[in-house]
Amino acid sequence: YYGDLVDALAVAGVDARVAVITTDDPVFVGSVLDPAHPVFGDPFANAVEVGLMGDPWERGLLQARDALSPPLTDPGGPNAGLLRDTAALHVLVLSDADDHSVDDPQDYVDALAALKPDPGFVAVHAMTGQMAGCSWWYASADPADRYEAAVDSTGGTSASICTMDWEGWFDAIHWMPPHADGTFTLSAEPVPETLEVEVDGAPATDGWSLDPYQPVIVFEPGAAPGLGGQVVVRYVVQGEC
Repeated sequence: YYGDLVDALAVAGVDARVAVITTDDPVFVGSVLDPAHPVFGDPFANAVEVGLMGDPWERGLLQARDALSPPLTDPGGPNAGLLRDTAALHVLVLSDADDHSVDDPQDYVDALAALKPDPGFVAVHAMTGQMAGCSWWYASADPADRYEAAVDSTGGTSASICTMDWEGWFDAIHWMPPHADGTFTLSAEPVPETLEVEVDGAPATDGWSLDPYQPVIVFEPGAAPGLGGQVVVRYVVQGEC
């Protein structure tokens, strides 16, 4: 399935970095990988072949938090090099059991969100037994309420491990950071001549336009705010003037 992941990232136009951990250990299995590298396939395939003899009480959320935190991510640490300031963070969980980390799932989500200036840059995705559990001809998966809670909290993508539809799961994930395409959707249809746009507290009189077919502000290349930037749009709603 690593080929499906590479294809999905390529279609999304993402300059990705990938690392693998287990639900027992936060240290990366192997090194940080670049899917665009010609030899990505074999190292990634080797990294995900972690076997079936791990702790039955999985702690995936705990290990994900610790994998992305000091001291493991400190310069020279075993997990250094994955996190990048301007990149989105996607945590993909593959498991036939639920999470058994000690704290509430939201605590781990909050810790991951704190790694980015904009929590919208963080998403947890899970291929598990989902809320009800599932079974297929040779095995079964437990309900995964805690993983599902993390997915729901971050707007991630959930898939059933019983279908093993890797391509569908990867394709359904929104890999790009929010607004990375320079678009900002408004909450209502504006009166165009009343639009006022501010970027990081300063008026933006040019470099943007209103999409003619939907209530979306479209920034020109190079004009959109960077990671953690703030866009404020004021306008009169159609029908209220």
